[in-house]
Amino acid sequence: MTYADWNTVTLDLSNYQGQQITAVFRVEWCLPGPDWAYVLLDVDCPINTFEPRDPCASFIGPETLCGPDNMSSYLWYDPSGTVVGNNQCLDINAPGAYVLEAMPDDVECTSASLLTFNYSIDPPLNISYLVSNYNGINISCNGNSDGAIDLSVNGGSGSYSYLWSNGSTTEDLNSLSAGTYSVTVTDANSCTIFADFILTEPVLGNGIKAEFNVIPELSIHHLYEQMDNPIFFIDKSVDVYTSITKWFWEFEDGFTSNEQDTKHTFENIGDFNITLAIENLNGCMDTTAKRVIINEFLLYIPNSFTPQGDKINDSFLPKGIGIKEYELKIYNRWGKHFFTSNNLNIGWNGTANKKDKIAQIGVYVYLINVTDVFGEKHTYRGQVTLIK
Repeated sequence: MTYADWNTVTLDLSNYQGQQITAVFRVEWCLPGPDWAYVLLDVDCPINTFEPRDPCASFIGPETLCGPDNMSSYLWYDPSGTVVGNNQCLDINAPGAYVLEAMPDDVECTSASLLTFNYSIDPPLNISYLVSNYNGINISCNGNSDGAIDLSVNGGSGSYSYLWSNGSTTEDLNSLSAGTYSVTVTDANSCTIFADFILTEPVLGNGIKAEFNVIPELSIHHLYEQMDNPIFFIDKSVDVYTSITKWFWEFEDGFTSNEQDTKHTFENIGDFNITLAIENLNGCMDTTAKRVIINEFLLYIPNSFTPQGDKINDSFLPKGIGIKEYELKIYNRWGKHFFTSNNLNIGWNGTANKKDKIAQIGVYVYLINVTDVFGEKHTYRGQVTLIK
């Protein structure tokens, strides 16, 4: 061969592997003439630089393994050590450790130069998982942090390392709030696999709403009537995610109940707060309250009084409860009106027109008009005796 650039010479010695050869170079100069150079070369047999396979190319189905080119023979062994092929390539149907023994294509390379290639065919990296499940959602109640992700990794090679999007390096995560989480799993060959998870939570309010009806539905309940016929409290709560499992009724007069529906009789008049707390299958809670008014209308009208200034029965003073509007009028025996009171606490003290002198002993007529707390009107006519 003749090379114009005598500084760099490249020779293809692939056909002389395992031999010792002499290379003769003729170097032509302008003057005085060509020179000859002789170089003794030892050409080595191939070394094991062939990369048999990408270590992260995990087995996912039938595939073909191939050895290097320019080998005179090939011998394949399966993971049990059984010879399964003698061609450059081998079709495989299962992962495992395969071995190829190959002889370089040169008679000078002896069996001592037999090349061995190891094919570690790993199953693919795979992530399976379980996430917390509260009846179809991942967080029990809105704002809670009781979610969990339980990973299970197989395939690949060796042990695994984990890196989560929240910085955790554990296999599993617990005490999670709603949101998106991702993980990178790396095996001993630095092969990786990724997975994303979205943890859901109930909407604000948790889809649970406490509600109840009061039967009978009255603005004011009669004290004595509800003693004979108790008031019923009927649960009307709803839960769109699960089901309600617990009820707790609390009445302001001290009564409590754990029944879904309850009934109660109040022993006194008054305004009473009734609270219902509910809890669903996930432990989410809600409460509501209503106010029940218990009242009664009663009016007592005395038939005589003694205006003697001894503070004992000194005035004609009807007494009552459940009265919203009140009017008392007093007439003499001839029907002349001379006293009026619109205050249940102010009665007739026995004085006549002059307001400073007690009227004569005798019988007087009263007229009482009342509107009770239930909106009903009452009129009372009668006689009262003034006694000295």
